[in-house]
Amino acid sequence: MGATASATVVLQPGAPEVAGAIAAVQRTDYDVVLMDIQMPGMDGVATTQAIRRLDGLAAKVPIIALTANAMVGDEEKYRSMGADGYVSKPIEPVELFNAIGQCCGTDFELTSSDSPLGAKSRADLPPEVAEEAANFIDSLDDLMDRTD
Repeated sequence: MGATASATVVLQPGAPEVAGAIAAVQRTDYDVVLMDIQMPGMDGVATTQAIRRLDGLAAKVPIIALTANAMVGDEEKYRSMGADGYVSKPIEPVELFNAIGQCCGTDFELTSSDSPLGAKSRADLPPEVAEEAANFIDSLDDLMDRTD
């Protein structure tokens, strides 16, 4: 049942962040982009829309909106603005993994009832998976903290 996930995290600190993020998507064929919607100096919605206006495959990269905005209708709002997926903060690993799987066209979905992991949250994951998920989420949190 072993599955491996890896990620390349790209952060474009300094000015202009939007141009740096767009350039990164143009020069690298990413499987998915995790777009923080509310970063200082970088409007995630505007960046997502700019990526969608690019030529070629770069415009089609799956983008998952990461946001603390978790009101009714927010997911639909971000999808209408160009995001393919949506995960609200605080990020739960199962929700993030499912969003990545849906956006990338994989045939898995973790749920509490039918998952071989039986996980609803990080606490429900097997220890080795929980550690990998915690490290991944902590890395994302650290990157987001550096942008404040």
